[in-house]
Amino acid sequence: MKFADFWLKFAGKILRGAAGLSVVFIILVLGDLTGTFENGLLLWFIETVSPDFPVNDLTSYHYQALILAVWGLLFLIINLKYFSGAEGIQSIRFNKLSWLAVIMFILFYFISPRPYVINIEWLTQFETLFYKEDGIFEVLTAVFLFLAALAFFASAIISIQNKLDWKIPFLQSSLGLFCLFFCMEEISWGQRIIDYGSVEWAAKVNSQNETNVHNICNKVFHTKYCLQFMQIIFNICFSLALLFFAGWGRHIQRPSFEGLLNLQKYYFLAIAMALGTLLPNELNEELLALFFLVYSFDVLKFYRNYQPH
Repeated sequence: MKFADFWLKFAGKILRGAAGLSVVFIILVLGDLTGTFENGLLLWFIETVSPDFPVNDLTSYHYQALILAVWGLLFLIINLKYFSGAEGIQSIRFNKLSWLAVIMFILFYFISPRPYVINIEWLTQFETLFYKEDGIFEVLTAVFLFLAALAFFASAIISIQNKLDWKIPFLQSSLGLFCLFFCMEEISWGQRIIDYGSVEWAAKVNSQNETNVHNICNKVFHTKYCLQFMQIIFNICFSLALLFFAGWGRHIQRPSFEGLLNLQKYYFLAIAMALGTLLPNELNEELLALFFLVYSFDVLKFYRNYQPH
């Protein structure tokens, strides 16, 4: 029996079984986290996978495991709804973008590793080159987002000229503004380029002492984990939204919206974005920038060639 035939026959049962296991895992992690019934599941798993892992305080890791487990449950439900049948399977393609996301994920893991997991010196020597502040990947993240913003704005202008439904240019412009905001946050609104010094209020509440919004979180809430978990939750929600719209978009019968909802090619990228929350947060920003760059040019190409009836 071919794998595709096997999957068509048993996908529903496999996905439901995995969803049930996810619920059990969520309950066990919650039990440990709240102290309702301590079971040491996460501690056992960590000590098994990485005996050198520092286990003095596992609270933040319990939250991270809980968030990822909830993502897993919702991922399985979305797959049951939209990707378990023959049509759903055929809509998923492991394409060049998928390969690029996986390669980025693997390279990040080996170049910028958790030192108690793996440390290959001839690879980690490149960490400062690629992942330091204003390093190659941070610069590329900002450049990709800026180009994505331009592409979204260009597609919005084309949609207005073609007199399409107002919702289309509104969404395109909103995506462009988001990418521009994200880009400017990456370069601290130009401070990292021209070094004009921090605004007084920013220096007081910003953990990086720079003019940006995202680094005020840790100081405002007096915890070093605030920004980390904001990024994790954002990435998890974004990943789920991407998967949901990739499935739901195939059922929309309005051709003019197809350019915004043709998201099946990002299925594996969405998974990589969720799994990237297990590694340092720079990877998440780079995968997001990669998505917006490719998606924005997909949108621009579609509306440039679209002929309204």
